[in-house]
This record gives sequence, structure tokens and C-alpha cells, in this order.
Amino acid sequence: GGDLTMSAGESNADDGGSSSLSAGASTSGDGGALTLEGGSGSVGGGSASLSGGSGGTGDGGAMTVSSGSSSDASSGAVLMESPAGGGVAGDSGAVSIKTGSASTGSSGSMLLSTGASSGSGTGGSVTVSVGDGVSGAGGSVSVTAGDVVNAGAAGAGGDLTMSAGESNADDGGSSSLSAG
Repeated sequence: GGDLTMSAGESNADDGGSSSLSAGASTSGDGGALTLEGGSGSVGGGSASLSGGSGGTGDGGAMTVSSGSSSDASSGAVLMESPAGGGVAGDSGAVSIKTGSASTGSSGSMLLSTGASSGSGTGGSVTVSVGDGVSGAGGSVSVTAGDVVNAGAAGAGGDLTMSAGESNADDGGSSSLSAG
């Protein structure tokens, strides 16, 4: 099929132009949906890429993926997943979340956290789990602190901390670590 290209204008003396793609709002119903996807193919499916712009002497552009807020109901969910594999030997796709390396500065940090509750609700949970195996082995979970790879460096290896929550009015949370 034909190609579709949408881009903002370039500039040699100032900022490049911005580009916006959005669905329509509604005052009486749901807002319009916006779908960005690669095309289906009889051999391979098309890829979809969303990235911030590169920077020269300044920082690269940021990328934000967030769900919509609500004034009277729950905010929208954010789901990032790979679908199931097809056929008798197809694997499901991998999902990678990682920060970049740095040659002289620090590498990027990663934060995985849930929001606090200011009312009578509970704070959100964080669950890290791996898949079961039907006839093969179950998946493994590995949590590793960073090494110091330079033999002559004086830096310490990274710390690994696991702690349960505190409480001012009831028991503190429990911590449990067990093998299968």
C-alpha cells in the first residue's frame, strides 16, 4: 500500500515545528479513540515506533505515555503487553523496559511505584511474577544489584534492599522469601 508521512517543518535557526495528532472531545459522551498500529501482513506484521527526538548539545526529547484523568471516576488504565504466540511453536513477544548506558555520566534510573492513597483506600500494590510451565520449567525471577567491573576502581557494589511497610496505628507489614 501507499506510504503516509506526517512531519513538522525543520528549522536551522530556531525550534522545529510541532506536530499533534489527537482524537475529538465530547461534552455529552465518550471522547474519540486514537489507535496507532502497524499494518498486518501475510508474512510479517508492520512495526510501530514512538520515540522522542535526538539532541545535539542538549538533551534528547522526552516521551510520555499516560492514561487520561477523570474528575469523578477512575483514571484510565495503562496496559503494555505482547500478545500470545501463534501456532505450535510460536513464542510470545518479549517486553523490555530499560534505561540507556552512559559513557561518562550516570546511567538512567528506573522507578517502579504505585500511587499513595490520601483517603480511606489502600495504596496500590506492585506484583512481580513469572509464568508457570505446563510441561516445561516455570520462569525465573532475578533481582541483582550492580557490580563494579573495573578491577582498579574503588567504588562499592550496589545495595539490595527489601523492606516491609511501617504503620503508626497497626502492625507493620510482613516480609517473606521462600523457594518453591
